[in-house]
Amino acid sequence: MDDMHQIRLNGVPTSAEKKSICCDECGAYATTKWVAFGQVIGMVIVFRIQTVRGNLCKSCIHEHFWEYTLVTLVFGWWGVMSFLMTPFVLLNNVIRYVLCLRMPPVPREQPASLAAAAKPSPATPAADQPWWTVPVELRPARPRR
Repeated sequence: MDDMHQIRLNGVPTSAEKKSICCDECGAYATTKWVAFGQVIGMVIVFRIQTVRGNLCKSCIHEHFWEYTLVTLVFGWWGVMSFLMTPFVLLNNVIRYVLCLRMPPVPREQPASLAAAAKPSPATPAADQPWWTVPVELRPARPRR
């Protein structure tokens, strides 16, 4: 019997299985689904887009959907370009959320062996920084000759 088969029999998930059942946001071992929610904030001339993507559990999907959709619904219309983008972002968020409604709820109690091994990596916000920030590397000045 190979190691992969033996691990599955013992109930400890492999790294590939962990990826599909461990929430990227909270680390809960539950059914997950890959989602991407967008948020648009219009500021007359400029706008800001923020997204969250990852394999998320039902409670994290619910939390991110309402946060991102309500902000877009209120602040998405205030810019020229964001006015055009807001309906598409809202439609995307609603469709992805509706497709996740039939997921089973997150179990309240996590198995001790799995919960101890869980190290959640947060879902990756694609635009966590404001659009005007640029990463700068500071180096000491070279001495003049």
